[in-house]
Amino acid sequence: MTSTRKPVPSSQCFCPSRKKITNSTPWISTLQAELKHNSMAMRWYCKICRFSSPNQRVLITHYKLKHCHQANLPQGKDRESLDKEREQIAVEMMKRTPDINFVDAAMSSTYSLRRQEVIEDELPVSQMKVRWPALFTERQISKEFTRLVSKDLSKSFFEGLDGHLSKLIQLFRSKSYEDIPEMTSKLESLDKDKTNQRMRIAALLGLPWYMRETPSKFMKICEPSDREEDVIKGVVIGILVVVENVMEPLPSFYNEVALVIEEQVLMRHLSDIPNAFLNLMGLVYALNLNYLKELKFTCEVIQNLFIGLGSDSCTARVHSLKNKLLR
Repeated sequence: MTSTRKPVPSSQCFCPSRKKITNSTPWISTLQAELKHNSMAMRWYCKICRFSSPNQRVLITHYKLKHCHQANLPQGKDRESLDKEREQIAVEMMKRTPDINFVDAAMSSTYSLRRQEVIEDELPVSQMKVRWPALFTERQISKEFTRLVSKDLSKSFFEGLDGHLSKLIQLFRSKSYEDIPEMTSKLESLDKDKTNQRMRIAALLGLPWYMRETPSKFMKICEPSDREEDVIKGVVIGILVVVENVMEPLPSFYNEVALVIEEQVLMRHLSDIPNAFLNLMGLVYALNLNYLKELKFTCEVIQNLFIGLGSDSCTARVHSLKNKLLR
């Protein structure tokens, strides 16, 4: 997944490079022009790979996501001892009431091993689920996200979403959706009961349509009588919502809200649709997954404008939305 993320500083992983200015420049105006040019041309280069960026924070983020696992292991531990600790986590998670303090500490100390398995070994998601069952819990998704990008996932997501909520709904209403009855029905339903929670759901479910994308391969809504295997067949990454009435545009009660990756339900019993979006974004980062190409702009909006990662560099379509939201 290509995304901009917040860093772990390391003076050994990056360095600036800029064109040299000599002291022999005769005219101050020439010097000022040169300084301006050099400031604009400055780039930071990763010493491990060929990645470069004019933004130092972007480079440090790149290092943390791509090379942090190559750093030294925790003091006094090697890969074998970390793998034994991983096994202890798996055993603990099989208990009815796991020791969350032990799991928290062990997940933190085994972080470098986990990143190596994700980045270098590229283990399938199904195998990661078996090896790291704790990673597929809301608590550990949040903590892993903080380890990765130094941000509180829930706080960032909901503050960003709520901060743009009213304006986003206004923008939805400013367009015509004659050919998209799903969008029209959501806005009409919102008019009947305009609570903050329903606005959140309308914003997240309507965002793909507004960004000129189709969420049919991502958002799967069905009734309890439908066969789950049939519903999630072909889903690369998405959300499964089970409700009593699929005709309800903005459901308030759920039989099930789950996350699906590679046609497998990996997390169940999430509280609602906004929480599902939140945890799915966390898993995308934790497992280094690519965004679904059919929803790349929607995911970019959530990443850049809601969570606040990489907002300095975004595609033209997302930048246009950003400008409209800030007016």
